Amino acid sequence: MPGRIPAQHTDFVLSAAGEELGFIGCMVIIILLVVLIIRCFYVGIKSNNPLGMLVCIGVAGMLMVQTVENIGMAIGLMPVIGITLPFFSYGGSSLVTSFAAMGLVSGIKMRPKPVRFRNL
Repeated sequence: MPGRIPAQHTDFVLSAAGEELGFIGCMVIIILLVVLIIRCFYVGIKSNNPLGMLVCIGVAGMLMVQTVENIGMAIGLMPVIGITLPFFSYGGSSLVTSFAAMGLVSGIKMRPKPVRFRNL
């Protein structure tokens, strides 16, 4: 029966997606988020810059904690504390923060290698 999940658009967006899209839809959402997190780690490792690496790993850690906490809330393993699912939940400040963090990662990826690493 649709509409049984409270706060579908914020805290329990994965439950609402499961209600509307089923198991396959939830798995697609989780796979997309995992690929994004792995890509942040990859960009950090390949950056050849300690600060860039720390920023990318921090962004990946932020996304990973939010994802694990929200999925844990949706399946009843973690307490409901109001953390949104990155890029899917309706939360203005969370969405802006997630996009800004991905902008930092993109900027680190697009930055040219330092002079000492160009000939390698």
